Amino acid sequence: MRRLLSISLAALACSACATSPTQSNGLELVDRAPCAPDEDAPKGVVRAIGCVASIDGQLISPRAFDAWAVFTLPRGLEGPTGMLERMRAGILTRFVDVTLLHMDMAEAGFAPSEAELASELGLLQMNGDPKDRLRDVPEGVSLQEMRAWELRQASVIAFVCLERSCGVTEEESRAFYDTNVERFEEGEQVRASHILIKLESDATPPEVVAARQQAAEIAAAAQAPGADFAELARQRSMGPSASRGGDLGFFPRGRMVQPFDDMAFGMAPGEVSGPVRTAFGWHVILVSDRKPARTKAYEEVRGEITRTYGLRKRSEAYKEAVRTARERRTVEELLDRVVVSAPVEAPPAEEAR
Repeated sequence: MRRLLSISLAALACSACATSPTQSNGLELVDRAPCAPDEDAPKGVVRAIGCVASIDGQLISPRAFDAWAVFTLPRGLEGPTGMLERMRAGILTRFVDVTLLHMDMAEAGFAPSEAELASELGLLQMNGDPKDRLRDVPEGVSLQEMRAWELRQASVIAFVCLERSCGVTEEESRAFYDTNVERFEEGEQVRASHILIKLESDATPPEVVAARQQAAEIAAAAQAPGADFAELARQRSMGPSASRGGDLGFFPRGRMVQPFDDMAFGMAPGEVSGPVRTAFGWHVILVSDRKPARTKAYEEVRGEITRTYGLRKRSEAYKEAVRTARERRTVEELLDRVVVSAPVEAPPAEEAR
């Protein structure tokens, strides 16, 4: 894992710049040079046609932004032009945010431990592996560049959490539970199985009567002593649960259509209904179990609270760190250099601001 941290960020630099890029706090910035676009950047996507931002007088290369744009969009860069046009300002702002925090991290000399990095990578990868995001993206941005951005983002989040404490204490977790106890209430549930005789929405009255007669015959068979409801469902049901013996599992009030819901919640375990009409057809219902309404105990939800509240603290800490970083540096975002479906053409030569 530490070996991955040593991936050279030089790959993110603009190789077409007129002068050699300079290193600043581990980032490749362009110092007093024209910012040529990447000739290999895929067309029809969000990309840079020049340096996209200035931080403390140094310009950030278009290549770095192109790799970030691939990384930050969940399914790669392909998408409707109108949607991407609306998203480009946010993509640029988030790119600058991560860059600022990476600069702060480098200045502080922080390097995450393997455990810290693994933890943050795990949270990032809940949204999918970067390898998957590259699936439909043309050549121009490499997997190595994607990994570099993933590591950079995981590293800055670990840095932010070290500086601002993103952990959730037992006292905070317990207080969250006590304050939000209604979130952990569960209504009454029943476990039911059913046999469906399907009816089309335009069924004629004779078809409705015939289907009801079938359902009544099935209900009588299911109510007979020793009847095997699951086997009857496998043989006679027209619903998708037939292969499971009609089992629908546990469900709360309101999950099923109302006539079905009303019947199921009015039955005792072991009871089989007569025919029940819904928009899907005629149902014969078996209720096999019930769970009373209850509030989940704190011990049951402690892990869920730690994850949910921890993610909230991470988000708040990240926003505050970005706000502080932007206040202490001179930042200019050059949104006109971020385009969708634009031809590759270099902007006029410019000097670092």
